[in-house]
Amino acid sequence: MKSASLAAQQDAQRAQYIVERAKQERQQKIVQAEGEAQIARALGEAISQNPAYLKLRKIRAAQNIAKTISQAQNRVYLDASSLMLNLGDT
Repeated sequence: MKSASLAAQQDAQRAQYIVERAKQERQQKIVQAEGEAQIARALGEAISQNPAYLKLRKIRAAQNIAKTISQAQNRVYLDASSLMLNLGDT
């Protein structure tokens, strides 16, 4: 009799734990989405206030691509247009 009661209590605690974990995961996703939205807004403002910022981002992206490719065992040859830099464009 006591073992059935103990098993029921453990099941209830397990269910409560699962619900709490789901609530925490939901809250975490909300906070993460809000943070990403703030980053997107800040990035949009930075680009609109200073178009050179976008060129800087393109250069950094090209650097990251070049670093990744340079560490690969395969040989790859790229020109600036394939990196989508288009730095000469206004």
